[in-house]
Amino acid sequence: MRIAVAQSRGCAGDLAAAKERVVATVARAAEAGAGLVVFPAYFLAPPEPICESDREGFFVDTLQLLSELPGSLAAPTILPVVLGGGEAGSVLEAAYIDGESVVPLRLMGQLREAARRAGAADAEDAAAGLALPQLEVGGLTLGVAFTHEDLDEYVGYDYHVDAVLFVSTYGFALDDSSSALGASLSESRFVDDADAMNAWVVGVGGVGAFDLEVHAGSSFALAPWGELAAEAPAFEEALLLADIDRGFEGPLKEPLQMQVFDPALIAWEAVAEGLRAIAAGLGRTEAAVVVDGTLASMLACAAAVDALGPTHVRPFVLAWGDARDASSRKLARNLRLEAAELDARALTGRAAGESPDEELARDAAWARATAWARPAGGFVVSGADKTGLALGSAAPRDLACVLPFGDLYRSDVLALSRLRNTISPVVPLAARRSFSADDLPVSPKGAVSAEKRIEVVDSLLSGYVEWERPLSDLAEECGDEELARAVVAVARKSINELPGRVLAPVLTSKTLEEARGAFGLRWRDRVRAPEERLDLSSLADALRAEGAPAGGGEGAAPASAGADEERARDALDLLGMLGATSDEAADPLDALFGGQRPPAPEDGRGRGRGEGGGFFWGGGPFSEN
Repeated sequence: MRIAVAQSRGCAGDLAAAKERVVATVARAAEAGAGLVVFPAYFLAPPEPICESDREGFFVDTLQLLSELPGSLAAPTILPVVLGGGEAGSVLEAAYIDGESVVPLRLMGQLREAARRAGAADAEDAAAGLALPQLEVGGLTLGVAFTHEDLDEYVGYDYHVDAVLFVSTYGFALDDSSSALGASLSESRFVDDADAMNAWVVGVGGVGAFDLEVHAGSSFALAPWGELAAEAPAFEEALLLADIDRGFEGPLKEPLQMQVFDPALIAWEAVAEGLRAIAAGLGRTEAAVVVDGTLASMLACAAAVDALGPTHVRPFVLAWGDARDASSRKLARNLRLEAAELDARALTGRAAGESPDEELARDAAWARATAWARPAGGFVVSGADKTGLALGSAAPRDLACVLPFGDLYRSDVLALSRLRNTISPVVPLAARRSFSADDLPVSPKGAVSAEKRIEVVDSLLSGYVEWERPLSDLAEECGDEELARAVVAVARKSINELPGRVLAPVLTSKTLEEARGAFGLRWRDRVRAPEERLDLSSLADALRAEGAPAGGGEGAAPASAGADEERARDALDLLGMLGATSDEAADPLDALFGGQRPPAPEDGRGRGRGEGGGFFWGGGPFSEN
């Protein structure tokens, strides 16, 4: 069967336009011989944020759209839609539409699994968690996955599918190679997934920004033995066609070469795509940029030009009366922009020969740019980055701007400056050489260059924000306890004090907004000795497992005996630290595990466990999740 992937830009909730595009796209795919057409996850609209007061109306209109599609489509189609509501919030459903009906594949899979479990002869028969979508079409058995966890379940359980349609819900993140889909196959998980499932993997990607997440497209079809059968370009709409034969075992007659993953190139295109989407969302077409001689301001100007075009960008060159002015003027010429020039001394009331107050001059220049942008239907762009925002060194005026690099660390922005100049040398070399890290409130000792200092600080910040590493781990990894403590302390305070939402494309796996802690919390972590370290996830897993259904639900997989024992040890160590275990007292695990206690480890760790059988993970109603 030939499967068509409709790699498309989203309709952002314009359901009338969506219907027309779906009908036209499916007709084109059917003419090309497609037996099934699959649309991206957020073609209709992103699942969040749809506020509670709007959900009912949006869901009703979505259901109305689905009811109108059967009979209008030239081929069977899978159209992801946002459904649900109430306390559970909205959920993404895979609606399978043929000539007569609409089938919610995800819901039907869950109902089918619930019925199977209810009729199971014993607990062991009920343990399998085969609840993900599955359908028969064109002589193939297909599965549908929305997340990496869904893929894990297809890998972990015997679903017997010929192909899995991975309808990606992930925007591009610089720290997650798999989010680039086909552009990163050589470094992502999908080749191993195809091999483990012995099934085709068809990656379905959207193009453009959904909310503030940027999706790169680059849909693909990957054979079970690891050859690339088809791939769509990044950041372009395309109709990708992939022929899948159940009995064919390869090799492909003309396999495609997997491209070398270039994260900087994808990231720069994602910056431009995100900036375009923000401009469209604001309903504005013009951008103003204060170019003050810094690399950040020049790169922001270049990003605005790449996103909107040179006729829609107005640079305000802030002239200092020194060498920086030549670089700013040269950038404007290189980008073919008509620049307005502002004298820093005049803006701050300083006489000729006097040094201006630089921050006051930047504030005044920003005010001038804002005054121009408002009646011109524009907005102001700033070069502030995630590093500056996380450490509180970004100026307050930056938070009122659109920030192309607001979710990228400064070391990544430096890489983008090199990439952009490789495309065309628009940023003057003098500006790149004058790069400084003096605005940051913390800096490692002994680092020679500004770039090296930034790399060390960014490594700590990403470990704290994206990877959620404890302070003790960060200190051990960087070898500088004082620096790790200072970076975490400043970041915790600065992130919590950020006002509102930063208007920036989401380009990492966790934004600063998501990293906020409780405002006013006075407790602070410290670097701890090895004997104080403990994996709290073990106790949390045990507590969650106490009420878990048989089989553990979706995505559950049995843990190994060694892992079971280690989790039991860690949970007992925690209780031991609390003084909750003793030979005389009743064992608290009797209450925790309903009288069925974990096996006692053989190495003597923990106290007061006594003897006793029971189970932990093996043979009982617990799951890894």
